[in-house]
Amino acid sequence: MAGFAILHNLAPPNSLTEEWISSLIHDYRNENSGQLKEPEDLEDFELAKYFTELASAEDLMSEGLGMHHCVGGYAGAVKNGESLIFHLEIAGESSTVEIKVNSSGGGHKCFMGQHTGVWNKEPNRFHQRRARNLVHYLNEMRSLPSPIPDDLLQKIRSLYKRPPSEAANSCPE
Repeated sequence: MAGFAILHNLAPPNSLTEEWISSLIHDYRNENSGQLKEPEDLEDFELAKYFTELASAEDLMSEGLGMHHCVGGYAGAVKNGESLIFHLEIAGESSTVEIKVNSSGGGHKCFMGQHTGVWNKEPNRFHQRRARNLVHYLNEMRSLPSPIPDDLLQKIRSLYKRPPSEAANSCPE
């Protein structure tokens, strides 16, 4: 029972009742229901058709049930801007991608959090590469001035519209 000492705001173990547990679930649902955030703009991301952002509590719960893992409990992290969660599906294979957002220092740098397949299995290498492509794209877009000057936006769009071998060998000036 030592683990309960960490949870200071919860009732002690001897008062765990069905009513108390139901109230926790009810409170969680009330705090984390509906749309949690505005979806990311992936319009210019060449691989966008393979990704679905999970930006509502219902999306996260459905993903957790369908993929048999705990992503349904990430509503708070999504709502607070700590995580972006995506469903990735290519050629009938699915995985769930968590992208962590580090907003320290005034920036919003993205990095790979968890990436799991069904039943928390490791996703295949193709899915792993596509998820890294998404992280790279989000970091590129977040590093740009707002609003983005048209000439810079065109350069970025041209990079993401090229075949991957060409895009890897060129950078915007």
